[in-house]
Amino acid sequence: DEAVVNDVQKRVIEDEKSIFNKGPIAVKLTDSGHVSLTNTSLTEMIHGEKMKRVITEDQYRELLYTLFAIELS
Repeated sequence: DEAVVNDVQKRVIEDEKSIFNKGPIAVKLTDSGHVSLTNTSLTEMIHGEKMKRVITEDQYRELLYTLFAIELS
């Protein structure tokens, strides 16, 4: 239902508790779990095990390109 989708979208964008409106985030599913990338960290969920590491701005740009094929200008 469109009203439900609109409500979810509004909460994701506006709710102060939402992790999705704090800064850029890229997420994708993988064969073994998922990977998420922010401008400060890389988080990988592999077969139920979570690994998170802090990254630099240069690493962010490199990972954004290698993992998500997104190149920042």
